[in-house]
Amino acid sequence: MYVIDIVVKGDEVEKMQKKSIILFNVSFGILIFLPPGWIVIVLVLVLETFLLSRYLENKKFYSPITKSVLLANIISGAAGIFLSSKHNGGWWLVCWFPWVSRNEVKFDDIQSFIIYFAVALIGSILIEILVNLLLLKKKFEISKITKGTLIANLFSNVIIIPIMYLISFLI
Repeated sequence: MYVIDIVVKGDEVEKMQKKSIILFNVSFGILIFLPPGWIVIVLVLVLETFLLSRYLENKKFYSPITKSVLLANIISGAAGIFLSSKHNGGWWLVCWFPWVSRNEVKFDDIQSFIIYFAVALIGSILIEILVNLLLLKKKFEISKITKGTLIANLFSNVIIIPIMYLISFLI
């Protein structure tokens, strides 16, 4: 239907392409709206919630922590979309990991990619720490929230990033 609209409206093609490109210029920009993307997101949320709940409350899942992790990841993802779109005119999604494929990464400029990856990952984790601190500080110590969020994020990223990059670079 979208393709038919573009053909029919002809003169608005450029405007429509620019709007589409902003959110769909990377693999995850497309996959986020498909079941495989949802599965990855749910797995990350479950893993981070489980790890943080175990660390802070010694339970498998604890409702206030689940809500905090969910909100922290939504805010982190929204910030990633906004900042990336403002910075480079496109979306390098950083909800839980920067997801790109060989279509987006030019390995002749690997240093820029590594710098971006580090900044995006650190920024994402810092946002999640801040949100978790704001929502959980009445029940848990600040140092434990910070350390627990860091552990949960690092662990989920160590597991998910290699899997996602293996998939992405095969696309």
